[in-house]
Amino acid sequence: MEGSPRQRFICQDQFSSPSSRRPLWLSWIRVRPGGGTEQEWWEGDRRIGERRFPGMGNMRFLQVQTDSGIRLRCYVEAENPELTVGAECVVDAPRVQEFATVTYIDPTPSDGVDPVDRCKVLRLATEEDRTRALEVHALAGPAHEVCQELIITLGLPMKLVRTYFGLDKSKVVFEFSAEGRVDFRQLVRELASRIRMRVELRQIGVRDASKIAGGTGVCGRRLCCSSWMNEFDSINVRMAKDQQLNLTPGNVSGLCGRLKCCLQFEHDVYRRHDRELPRRGACVRCAQGEARVVDRFILKRSLVLQFEDQRLAEVGVDEVELLSQSRGNRGGGPSAAFIDDPEEPLPEQDGLADTDEEFYEQ
Repeated sequence: MEGSPRQRFICQDQFSSPSSRRPLWLSWIRVRPGGGTEQEWWEGDRRIGERRFPGMGNMRFLQVQTDSGIRLRCYVEAENPELTVGAECVVDAPRVQEFATVTYIDPTPSDGVDPVDRCKVLRLATEEDRTRALEVHALAGPAHEVCQELIITLGLPMKLVRTYFGLDKSKVVFEFSAEGRVDFRQLVRELASRIRMRVELRQIGVRDASKIAGGTGVCGRRLCCSSWMNEFDSINVRMAKDQQLNLTPGNVSGLCGRLKCCLQFEHDVYRRHDRELPRRGACVRCAQGEARVVDRFILKRSLVLQFEDQRLAEVGVDEVELLSQSRGNRGGGPSAAFIDDPEEPLPEQDGLADTDEEFYEQ
């Protein structure tokens, strides 16, 4: 492996330690001389597994919008000159083949990128593909109504979100959201007998349901998850606290009922400026005398100071001098007000935190 470009990362799913049972392994990815990439897992100096991907050194990544309304990151051969923005194509989506339109093409060919979670563009759409796309689109509406009626009849605690067919009509996929696990085996049998096709039911999270349904946020713009975001990141309450937001659910929750994705967008900026300001309770000196910090405005880079006579004044951080001690710390050591608060563990919110369960029936 010497002399080859390598990328080190942690692999969590493929292997687990037989001794400590910790699912963390060091793994390397390198570009193969003949093209493509290979991935190896190591425990110390012992190789415990490998995986190879042919031909990925000459690929280009792009984004497509499928006919069922979802965005996908796909890859295609870099020298394909016919694939342009706006071109119609057929992609091998995670569950079925779908008709899609190219919305973005990465101008730089990839070099050793792992394509495991990527979809492949199979071909440019033909006239036959366009005809099939219209046919399966027309079938989705009646199938959705049939499934909705059966859900009500069977009394299942689930909300049907989306229905779509594969371009080859080999399978129909029903996506739904629910509070917990749902026994939908009877529903699958009823659907298979009525539709006469392979049926897949998939439970998705509430954030995915909002992404599919779409909507407008409190900012007046289309939801980020349905307009440009490709995947969800973990959000926690600490991000809202660091930005000095009111923690009422109406302020920090989105249409899905979870913490807003936009809490993460400016979090790093707030954290960086926060470290440059003294903590509440710190003693400082300014032109008006010594005072104690009672509040802070991170973006304005200003402090609210309380003086000995109980006066309050807002002063810029560049106009104050930090003292070595704060009120209440007479021991001569560093002030506790200038020490960052420890990061207490907070519950995180993952994009796919809900159950993702599938069941097939002919």
